[in-house]
This record gives sequence, structure tokens and C-alpha cells, in this order.
Amino acid sequence: MMAMALAKLPPGSPLAQAFSKAITDIGKNVEPGAASPQGVTNAMKNATANQMQMAPHRAAMGAPAPGGGAPPPSPMPPPGAPQ
Repeated sequence: MMAMALAKLPPGSPLAQAFSKAITDIGKNVEPGAASPQGVTNAMKNATANQMQMAPHRAAMGAPAPGGGAPPPSPMPPPGAPQ
């Protein structure tokens, strides 16, 4: 569950790094044999792959709107108003 949350964070961000460290620290308190080493490795590989796959989508979501931030066009004057 936590690995899935980690996959949704921007790669390399301080929050992702802190989350990864927290997962590692929690793992130190898990009883030996509770999770197989292969299962842990697979979960981390899946999280990393998902993170890399979602990176372009996250970048597109954070990209500025087309137009370079130009101000909106002025409204049309009401009919009959002097120009």
C-alpha cells in the first residue's frame, strides 16, 4: 500500500525520498519471513516502473497553459458604446 503511494509522488522529490526512507525504516521492524525478499524486490521494481511511467503525465499536468501566460483578451464592448 505504501509502495503504491510512493509511486504517485514525483520521482526524486524530497517527499518521495522521505517516504522511501520511512518504508525502509518500517521494514526494519517487520518480523523476518513476514515478506519474502523477492516479494519486496518485486514491489519496489513495480513502484519504480510505475513512477517512471507516470513522470511524463505529471510533467504535462504541471506544465503552463498554452499562450505563455498572456492576459485574457478584453471583453467586447456593448452594442452602441463609443469606440
